[in-house]
Amino acid sequence: MRHLLSILVFLFTLTSFSQVKVVKISTQRSFGRAIGYHLTLKNTSNKVIDAVEWTATFVNKFGDVKDSKNESWSSGNSITIDTSKEVKPNEDLQVTKTCLVKDATDVNIKIIRIHYKK
Repeated sequence: MRHLLSILVFLFTLTSFSQVKVVKISTQRSFGRAIGYHLTLKNTSNKVIDAVEWTATFVNKFGDVKDSKNESWSSGNSITIDTSKEVKPNEDLQVTKTCLVKDATDVNIKIIRIHYKK
């Protein structure tokens, strides 16, 4: 019984791990290709985030996968001022990425890793 309780607590910890929430994704298209996307993430943790990694899966309107890319953002690694600073708790992060994917109309995002400022 004690092991079962430990397993349940562990599984609850894994499922409640989502510390970054995808708020909005906008895809830019031109001449039948996805040329970029704008991503808004929200820090739902109580820690400061200074790096995020995700997988961007590019699909058409029917859900057919056209391409997949690993992407990342880290503080201090951006030209614009607003996206080069750390993300405090309950703040949004807005990132614009370029891509060139034929026949893609939408982007699905899956967060892989989050790095917290120490």
